[in-house]
Amino acid sequence: MAPISNQNEMAHQVANIRISDKASYAPLARRLSRGIWVLAAGVVWASTSGITHAQTTAPIKHVLLIGDTSTYSPIGPTNTDNRSLDYFNAAKAQLSAVSNVQLDTIEHLEPLDATHNPSPTSLTPAQLRMGDGSKYDAIIVMATYKGIEAGNRAVIEQSIINGDAKSFFLFPDECSSCASNVQDISVPWVNAITNWNVSAGISPGNNNVSSYADLNTSPAAQSLSSSFGSVNPLFVWDYKAINGVPEANVLYMPREYPLASSTQNGIVNNVAALIVPRSPTEAHACVFVISDVNTWYVGANQTVTNPNLAGALIDAANSASCSGGLEGAIQIQKTLTLPAGQAGPIHAQFFATCDKPQAGSVFASTSTALNAGTQNITISNLPDGAQCTISEQMDAAPAGFQWTQTLPTSPATVIAAQTVNVAVTNVLTPIAPATGSIRVNKTMALSGQIASTTMRFKATCDLPNAASSYESSDLVMQIDGTQSTDITSIPAGAQCTVSETLSAPPTGFYWQQNVPTTPVSVSAGTAVPFDITNTLQPLASNTGAIRVIKNLTVPAEVTSSFDLRFSADCGSAVYASAPLTMTGNGQQWVDIPNVPVGAQCTVSETLPTAPINYAWLIVPNQSATVTDPKTGTVSVTFNNQLTRGSGTIRIQKQLVVPTGVQGPFAMQFSANCSNVAAQPPPVTLTMSASGAQSVDMPGVPAGATCAISEQLPSAPVGMAWAVPGITPQSVTVPDNASVVVDVANEMKVSPPVVTDPPSPTPVPSLGPLALGGLSMALAGLGALRQRRQRITAARQGPR
Repeated sequence: MAPISNQNEMAHQVANIRISDKASYAPLARRLSRGIWVLAAGVVWASTSGITHAQTTAPIKHVLLIGDTSTYSPIGPTNTDNRSLDYFNAAKAQLSAVSNVQLDTIEHLEPLDATHNPSPTSLTPAQLRMGDGSKYDAIIVMATYKGIEAGNRAVIEQSIINGDAKSFFLFPDECSSCASNVQDISVPWVNAITNWNVSAGISPGNNNVSSYADLNTSPAAQSLSSSFGSVNPLFVWDYKAINGVPEANVLYMPREYPLASSTQNGIVNNVAALIVPRSPTEAHACVFVISDVNTWYVGANQTVTNPNLAGALIDAANSASCSGGLEGAIQIQKTLTLPAGQAGPIHAQFFATCDKPQAGSVFASTSTALNAGTQNITISNLPDGAQCTISEQMDAAPAGFQWTQTLPTSPATVIAAQTVNVAVTNVLTPIAPATGSIRVNKTMALSGQIASTTMRFKATCDLPNAASSYESSDLVMQIDGTQSTDITSIPAGAQCTVSETLSAPPTGFYWQQNVPTTPVSVSAGTAVPFDITNTLQPLASNTGAIRVIKNLTVPAEVTSSFDLRFSADCGSAVYASAPLTMTGNGQQWVDIPNVPVGAQCTVSETLPTAPINYAWLIVPNQSATVTDPKTGTVSVTFNNQLTRGSGTIRIQKQLVVPTGVQGPFAMQFSANCSNVAAQPPPVTLTMSASGAQSVDMPGVPAGATCAISEQLPSAPVGMAWAVPGITPQSVTVPDNASVVVDVANEMKVSPPVVTDPPSPTPVPSLGPLALGGLSMALAGLGALRQRRQRITAARQGPR
């Protein structure tokens, strides 16, 4: 691929426009930076957050067809059989038929001719570049009867010398009636980029032998002829050969002048077609020459003579035939890793920034659609010995994800006629959300009773989901005072309640806890302070404690905290615990202190009011006999579950069907409810005739807002269901009660299909221009009639 000055030059202009018209496309060129690049009919380059990719995977070949399209021809009585234009159009049609070819054209390069070319084209160097200034893959030059005007020839020759296109394929026909195209074009242009000193040769005869030229398959020409195997032999007719061509550059030889007999000291005469590869630094373009336009078609019926020629030329422009084996390629072995739930394709395009042909030359691969795994993408036509750094543009990562990219750390060295492999890895990873932390400042009063105690803290938060929990590491405190520990990696913006788990108190003591119940709001990158105080308190003399272990189960959608209290009725007195605050599912404990040893107690709990539409499952009271703290602490367990109430949706169905139509008709009803863990299962009502029935949908979570939908069976042939009437559109389900939804269905006879009559053929009407012309004609006739009347009256004399 030819170097491009920057990556944006991969976008090109619309196909099938005259280069001379391209100035009108300047506004389009200015819009390239806005993210939409028009490439060809039906193909759009879309810029998506830095990645430029085509919606087609095949590379586009950009071709310019230029030449003589004069209406003059020496054939026919008027010399105007359009033969030059016909050859040009034949080449145009065959080039356009090649897959992925973008074809531009310039016509009328022949000299001024008042009869046959009154408006010749004056070629400029800019017209031999694409609209964005980048190079064409191939420029095809046609010249026949009138040839190409001298000034235009000079522009093309200089473009070949400058390498303004990757390749030039020349068809300067020098037939018996043509211009001196070999002398004017083939000889000087080839000699301008070589030291061969070629000259015009013989004109092979027109017969069954001379109408074919054979491909040079000798080892010396193997690289340059590699693209032309599908065009062997080449049909030719009425042309002039070329002398003085090196054997390795001979592409075709006339069949009656074989290579062996036409070669002397490595130089070949009577050459039908030759090729000059472009220079390694692209100082000049690749040039192919055959002095015959009959290679495109022959005869009055315009029979295509070499159907594979167009494709071979396009292939040669980007292969060893034009590079002479002096270019290499870099193959990127691309490994793409995608996480679960993320699928391709991902579009990627690679660029090689090389130090040849000049520093900063950029070569691009095609944009490729990739899926997870390893795939190969090649950047070709790189100068031998170039040091190239690989870069990449990709589709932007999806929201919440980022690309981790591994590119080669050192430049790759291009080796002629070889492919160098480099590895590139892209991994799509989730972006960690912004987080903060809660800093628990814990104050302990140990009363000198224990050397140390261990505790852990838990934050129950509403992000990323309800009742998400985060824990601190263990905090070990050995002295009275305050120490801190962090609960980390909490999503920013989360609302959290904090609870703690303490080591068991020593015998004869209990923990007096002071844990705030107010939720904490977490901020990104900061540690929000949260203060907890625990005091180790002695039990009263000859008393112990009852440890209440609490297991709490609540539905996932309930995120509020609950203050739980416990009391022990021991006959002579009632003892109470401190409040125990819990959020979400889990287990905690609290002591009922200072209960006399040996007391037989009934432990009960006081539950908070359940949220609306929820209820507590009541747990029986527990019995406990208080033991001496020296032997341990008696414990009881309460397992509490918060359950959601339910109600019923009663669907009252009114069915109307035509007389004589009989069911059964099975109608299914579904509820789409908000704020529920799962949707209630659908119910079915079967009816056979007109009437009213109902069906219940039980077990719908209380408080849910539900919309009812209906799935009707297929109507009998000739019948159709009217749109169901559902009233109301949504209902809120009460706890332990029912709510009614009315559904009405009517079956009707299908209306017959009416075919519109054919539209009357419009009678042509006279447009404004025609009416104006008619008015002027009538006025002219009227004036003429008046003139004739005056002349007649004059001749008759006065009456």
